[in-house]
Amino acid sequence: MRAIFPAPFTLAALLLVMPADNAHARPLDEVIEAKSLKVILYEDNKPFSWTDGEVAKGIDVDLARALAKELGVNADVVLRMQSERADGDIRANVTRGPLTGGGTGDVMLHLPFDEDFAARFKEAVFINPYFEERVALAIDPKRIPPDSNFQIFKKEKIGVKLATVADYFLMGFEDGALVNNISHYVRDPVGLKEFTDGETAAILGVRSETEGLLHEGGAKATFIEPDMTGIIRKSWAVGMAVNEKSRDLGEALGKALGKLKESGELTKIFANYGVTYVAPPAK
Repeated sequence: MRAIFPAPFTLAALLLVMPADNAHARPLDEVIEAKSLKVILYEDNKPFSWTDGEVAKGIDVDLARALAKELGVNADVVLRMQSERADGDIRANVTRGPLTGGGTGDVMLHLPFDEDFAARFKEAVFINPYFEERVALAIDPKRIPPDSNFQIFKKEKIGVKLATVADYFLMGFEDGALVNNISHYVRDPVGLKEFTDGETAAILGVRSETEGLLHEGGAKATFIEPDMTGIIRKSWAVGMAVNEKSRDLGEALGKALGKLKESGELTKIFANYGVTYVAPPAK
């Protein structure tokens, strides 16, 4: 889960003095006239967006192109590294532009759809939640019964990506009761190999990430969601953000997203990467 806490003062201060011409909010008519929708996505964010050679791939990449098609324009997809805090991502990609140049996008995807977070930005509008991320347990059903809880990992080994909400939960479970059976990994392929080789009986993490990893590696698992009382956050919605001067563009994107949902195209985009589509809760 991407951090949603305030950006470091030094970064915020630098962004405040950036030249105004680095950002240009385009309303819908300008996007249509230019026949191009500039979409900012995260780099290194499998299965949603990443670069394979010089080719952008992922769920959000395909979604950006599908949204642009609904608007009757082309998608100009730009992948950028995330800031230390999501606050910095908003300033660089939606309201002001990056220090290195390149300007803002017309829209940015895969941002936390959170009222408290959104309230920090007067110049950005958070819209169109399109997916719910969930922390889930991927298990080998031959070793872990589907009705299991985390007590079973006092005997069986479990894999988890280092320094994630899932990791913090496992490390603190019953004051460290599972520590000896937790296998930490930094690189996803390592965690996958441990699971497919039988070194671990399960992986705890963000379901979409784990599903994408398994799909890429040609592996399968059963997903369950045992009680995770005490976890920092078990689920969260992701959506889009546009500049407040581009509200009509945001509304048009919302209508386009609705069409993709109704036609089943959105679910299909997720399925192409082995990920189960989960609609965000209705507000």
